[in-house]
Amino acid sequence: MGLEISFAERQLRDICENETKATETFGEACSKILFSRLSDLKAAETIYDVVAGNPTKISKSEFSIDLDKKLKLIIKANHSSNPLTNNTEIDWARVSRIKIISITEGNCHD
Repeated sequence: MGLEISFAERQLRDICENETKATETFGEACSKILFSRLSDLKAAETIYDVVAGNPTKISKSEFSIDLDKKLKLIIKANHSSNPLTNNTEIDWARVSRIKIISITEGNCHD
């Protein structure tokens, strides 16, 4: 079934759903990588099934996925009540709905 994806804002959704807009915004090479990462997310059962793009937990509620050397796709769990572990952390192994909140420059792993 794959992860269900939503977007934090319309402009971001437009870029992620329209290859021409993505290419105008990020260039052809990064646009291709973006659409490849989105396909990976749509095919994955959990974030842990995604291997390309070095998915990295950057906070209790967010992951980053590399698009290129400087751009990152930032996602968060998006259930009305996110699944939690016993210690009240988000249980990413049970997250099936994510929200793309930004495509950002910089090193998210600091």
